[in-house]
Amino acid sequence: MIEDELMSMGMLFLFAIIGSILASKLKQPTVIGLLLIGALIGPNAFNLVKEQHIIEMVAELGSILLLFVVGLEFVIPKLAKIGFKALMIGVLKIGINFFITYEVGIILGIGQVASLIFGIMLSVSSTVVIVKVLESKGLYHREEMPLLVGVLIFEDIFAVIVMTFLSGAGQGTSMIRAVENLIISMTIMVVAYVLSLKIMPYIINFILKEGDEEIVIFIDLGICAGFAYLAIWLGLTPAIGAFLAGSIVASLPQVKQFEHAIKPYSLTFSSLFFISIGTMVNFASLAGNITLLIVMLVVVLVTRFLSVGLVSYLFANFKRSQVIFSSITMFSVGEFSLLIAQSAAKLVPGLDLVSIASFLIFTTAIIMAIAVSYYQHMTEMFSHPSSGFQPRSFSAFMRSFSEEMDTENTNSNMLKVKSANAFVFGLLLMFFLIGARRFLLYSANNFEPIALYSIGAATFVILVFLMVKVFMSIKEVKTYLIKIISSLTPGSNESKARYILDNLFLALIFLLITVSSPILIVVFKLPNWINLISFALLVLVYLRFRKVFSIVHNTVKHFHIAPSYKKVNQLKF
Repeated sequence: MIEDELMSMGMLFLFAIIGSILASKLKQPTVIGLLLIGALIGPNAFNLVKEQHIIEMVAELGSILLLFVVGLEFVIPKLAKIGFKALMIGVLKIGINFFITYEVGIILGIGQVASLIFGIMLSVSSTVVIVKVLESKGLYHREEMPLLVGVLIFEDIFAVIVMTFLSGAGQGTSMIRAVENLIISMTIMVVAYVLSLKIMPYIINFILKEGDEEIVIFIDLGICAGFAYLAIWLGLTPAIGAFLAGSIVASLPQVKQFEHAIKPYSLTFSSLFFISIGTMVNFASLAGNITLLIVMLVVVLVTRFLSVGLVSYLFANFKRSQVIFSSITMFSVGEFSLLIAQSAAKLVPGLDLVSIASFLIFTTAIIMAIAVSYYQHMTEMFSHPSSGFQPRSFSAFMRSFSEEMDTENTNSNMLKVKSANAFVFGLLLMFFLIGARRFLLYSANNFEPIALYSIGAATFVILVFLMVKVFMSIKEVKTYLIKIISSLTPGSNESKARYILDNLFLALIFLLITVSSPILIVVFKLPNWINLISFALLVLVYLRFRKVFSIVHNTVKHFHIAPSYKKVNQLKF
């Protein structure tokens, strides 16, 4: 009945006001008040809002519009300049959190599959919560935020990949087929984004000339809805499409006008998003898993504080206060964790994953919102390492390397060209493998043996050619990396640079194998004692990193920083 739906909408707006007032009285961000109110009015508590589908609809709209507004702050071509660093931090942060959570799950005896799902579910942070909390506290435009948002975007993409695999597992789709579909979908999305960047300015200018100022909001919503729908049609999350749509608008000269028009709608629906998260907490279900909840909450907070702090310290050269701020900021468990829990519910029938995920999203959001206000006090609790500290020397080395990469010189420019070549050839190789596999499966039933042999031979030749091109491109990338590293230390030779690069590469490879080992254990149903091999690999990781730290530490005082007149323009967000 329309009356019931209107009543539910009215109740939601009323309780949004109450939640905002409550948060104001407690001197906390509005997000906390909305989460608390949602938990109380939901179907698992006082059940004051009965039309659950209304809550879910406005919450989805809220997350889409909020990600669109986040996209307005970031132009992808500029964001790409910090892409490598964001990718490095994102991969290591997810990997470390995933591995530790899995091992804790095994110790608790919840089983391999459940531990794997928990590891994945609790490894991503919430873009929506982080953005809203930091905006409310005036911390959103800090120096660290472009890099942290880059990490969050990578985590969202990771969550999309995971949900694709889980959906395929639930429907009986093969792993290979799921990977192929994901690659095709992401490629179509990127192509649509690039074409829109080129075409959209002309279309927008024409529309604005022919219409009045009120048309701006319809352009905003149209671009957002169009890319969100494209993402859904491709099997991706609409949040990715909304972010890309916002980035397209950010590249337009009229970006401030568009941002001003969409903000009120974003605030309205994003508030309902946080209320909906609160309504999903099932207190009865949680009571039976109180030990698991407490342990997992502690694991989330500790692993994120340590992993984000360590990785940002080593690879982003953050100062002490920046490390603490970044670690606390990433406390909040992501809303994608809820979607992962829903996708994996059939794989773990003995646990209410949705309620557990909702509770952890709820509690970590509150803890993050409170703790981030005291990051300066927490900073004072940790002593600053001396200049002779080896990891600090490595961090300085990574800073010098990043600055050299931002310098317009022969080596850095050639490295970018060769990296682009390696990426393009790698992409061509992936698409060729996808196309060749599907074509050969089709040909097996429609061609004569002679034709099949000819097709197979041609496929093999092209495959070898592309693999050689990828290998040669990677080799050229390594050559210029060595040149850049050797240029950082006057008087050093390429053998020392090669030694640093080889040991760093091996350390990272061993670390990635270690943190991804739970996937192999679950897929191949290996016994739990295989985890001992993973811990043995961690020893190798430590030894490799120690070698790198040692040689870098011995030469760090000689690092050469590129002169300021060579630096490219700094990123401004």
